[in-house]
Amino acid sequence: MSSDFSSLQDGIQKAVVSTVKAVNKLAAGDIDFQRSSDAEFASVADATSARILALVNSLLKNAAAGSDMEPPALTEQDDFETKWDDVVQVVDYLFERAVNCLGWCGAVMWGMLKDDVGYMLG
Repeated sequence: MSSDFSSLQDGIQKAVVSTVKAVNKLAAGDIDFQRSSDAEFASVADATSARILALVNSLLKNAAAGSDMEPPALTEQDDFETKWDDVVQVVDYLFERAVNCLGWCGAVMWGMLKDDVGYMLG
């Protein structure tokens, strides 16, 4: 089970990193040109960036709830790179909680299953 989770975690991390790299490449070229040539595009892009940052900050805050860690506050695009280690710590904590929960749920379900099998056999 842990190897399945590890491979899933590796896949998710690779997907996130490749997505961030693709966004950074796009942002470095076409977006700057579009911003300079179209004021409406610039306004929509700024609003969308603000919404994404707010969503990410909210997710990080909720993921860190119940721990003693302070989630990083991302205020601009560069924060994803400069505070990446802090983001990874929060996400890692979330994955650990998920694994613990799944383990507990599995133990409860196995206990109930054993009781049902014992009842049917007894």
